[in-house]
Amino acid sequence: MPTAVVRALAESVGRIAATGIESWVDGRRRLAAQLRSGLRDLGFETFAPENTAASMITVVTGSGAGELVARAARGGITVASGLEPLPSAARIGLVGATATPEHVASLLDTLSASR
Repeated sequence: MPTAVVRALAESVGRIAATGIESWVDGRRRLAAQLRSGLRDLGFETFAPENTAASMITVVTGSGAGELVARAARGGITVASGLEPLPSAARIGLVGATATPEHVASLLDTLSASR
């Protein structure tokens, strides 16, 4: 295993332990719900039902997915395109530096402003 990967894992586990696992999981859950709610408010369709949606990735489907990727890019924010079997989707990760309320607000502001 590459040393950098092991160090990154150790750093992440240390941050989670310092926060407390329950608090960390709850924070991620709330952040993801904030993102999904904001996306729906802007007219985007999220893939997973709220009660089964993941906290570390949000998938947008439908005709607006490609537009979301382009609008985010114009604002300097990277959003990944879909993969098979959902090539017309957008994937928004909430990991590392993107897992902050500030990042989510910036993404939603960018999408809102570029309408």
